Amino acid sequence: MNNVDPRSKCPVCEETTHPIPYGEVLCHKGHDVGSVNVRYARQKGEVEALEERYQQARAACDTELVANRFEEAVLGESAAVFNCDLSALRLIFEHDGYYLNYYEQRERDKRPPTDIDKSRQRLMADAYLFPDFGECIRHGALYLGGLGARNYGLYALVVRDKRLLDNYASTLEENSYHFFQTKVKTCQAGSVMPSERPPEGYRSDWQNRHKIALAKHVDDLSDNLQDEAFQDLLLHNGHNRGEDEFIEVHVYGDESPNCPHIDKKTVAEVHCERISDDEEDFEILCLVQERVSRVPDVGWVWH
Repeated sequence: MNNVDPRSKCPVCEETTHPIPYGEVLCHKGHDVGSVNVRYARQKGEVEALEERYQQARAACDTELVANRFEEAVLGESAAVFNCDLSALRLIFEHDGYYLNYYEQRERDKRPPTDIDKSRQRLMADAYLFPDFGECIRHGALYLGGLGARNYGLYALVVRDKRLLDNYASTLEENSYHFFQTKVKTCQAGSVMPSERPPEGYRSDWQNRHKIALAKHVDDLSDNLQDEAFQDLLLHNGHNRGEDEFIEVHVYGDESPNCPHIDKKTVAEVHCERISDDEEDFEILCLVQERVSRVPDVGWVWH
């Protein structure tokens, strides 16, 4: 089967007369297709290229037992984590809001970007990887524990909601901003070369995230690597965002009634440090913790 446009066609039956809305996860015949970012990850070319990279990683692996344990940990224990600041945490648990992405934060705050060049690169990366729907993508990271990607916020929202992840989440081997900068040719004016398409085999649906993880980290596995080290291997915090290393998780979200959000209904845990340099912030944080304690099935974890 040839690749079909995931924005409008069902990749199963290739139906064209009933376009599938971006946030819808079933075609009109009932095929489970996932949201539009998931459909992109499930394209035939993407799936085959990732499978080839995965099998090459398995063949090249010097330590099959460790590779098996790493895959099992990623497939069985990993979640998606979204880091945020205190105001975002309060929005979710005090005001029944949800996690806002870059575009929604700008709209809410009514302020221009602080760095025009980085903002332009962000817009280009999203247009390149998520044509027509970049403003609906929430960016997180694949997670096995800890405080998440702390350069993006001190508070880690851990999402394990099966419906959200199975139907609305996809993964990319690295930060999409860095992926765009390192793997895409740009012309002198700074725009993407017209013939350039994203290289295939670097993204997956949620169900195949372990293949992305092994293809990326096969050279980092060794016989003496303990399971406790998988956490830092999967998500490593550098001194700044440019030095961070993680597999990016993309969750689609729009205003359609059936589309879930990253909110107190889907967040499983909140992780944060007990130490704070700001006494007022810490008092507010304790009040937020009290609010979280009232929400069923949401845990609060101090570090």
